Amino acid sequence: MAKSNKADMSCARVKKYTASDVSKAERHNERKNETYENMNVIEERIPYNVHFKKPFAPTYMEQLKLMETDGMVSLRGLRKDATLFNEIVIDVNTMYFEHNGGYEYAKQFYEEAFHFIEEKFGADNVISAVMHADEINVAATEELGKEVYHYHLHAMVLPVVEKEILWSKRCKDEKLRGTVKEVVHQISHSKKWKSDIPLTDEKGNLLLRKNGKPMFRASYSILQDELFNYMTERGFKGFQRGEYGSTAEHLTSLQYQIKQDKERLEKLQKRIQREQIDKV
Repeated sequence: MAKSNKADMSCARVKKYTASDVSKAERHNERKNETYENMNVIEERIPYNVHFKKPFAPTYMEQLKLMETDGMVSLRGLRKDATLFNEIVIDVNTMYFEHNGGYEYAKQFYEEAFHFIEEKFGADNVISAVMHADEINVAATEELGKEVYHYHLHAMVLPVVEKEILWSKRCKDEKLRGTVKEVVHQISHSKKWKSDIPLTDEKGNLLLRKNGKPMFRASYSILQDELFNYMTERGFKGFQRGEYGSTAEHLTSLQYQIKQDKERLEKLQKRIQREQIDKV
């Protein structure tokens, strides 16, 4: 089997969704579309997709509303255009799975990655988690002379934090004033992803912004570290943490796959050119 010299790398990407646009992601993740923007989806392969967790309601939004009604989460004080959902896409480049057992290995890998998501966000806050196994990697297929699929995980989660509600000063019982009345599970993207890990220089000095306030590590970068450490501690080896500062953290699944395919096609074209030169 041809083996790439490029290191296999993990990648965790985060995308924000509001009430008005989450349905598009839902149709893609749950394969509800009649046609797909991603032309690499092979519809005959859709049954090979693996749900580690299915939504219990007909739609993501309906499930969120049911959870709110049951007191599992709170939408109190949120704007109409607030971020309600985070989609976490976990990915390792295609050839990593080809070298380690293909589909069966990918199922084991992403089931463990799903458990990472459960620990990170809380099992109740995971709406859906599905491994896609139906998107063909055209470049790898051409290179290896067989169908090769790009395995990756889509997890739709709620960014929930615990929020303490205090008794007000108007409370008749003076002893209760200012004490905790209740703890609610508040949806808040900004608070969920707030980083408290400061950035330092080589000497350990704090890096400061222009206003003199300290700079903090990007929370999405911390997610990359956590994913890599979690997976390697559970025996999944042979890949590296995604590059620091890599734009892969901010690409959509489709953009990321196109980028990978383009790089692999360029390598394939160079190899063909070398072979043609050798024949001359």
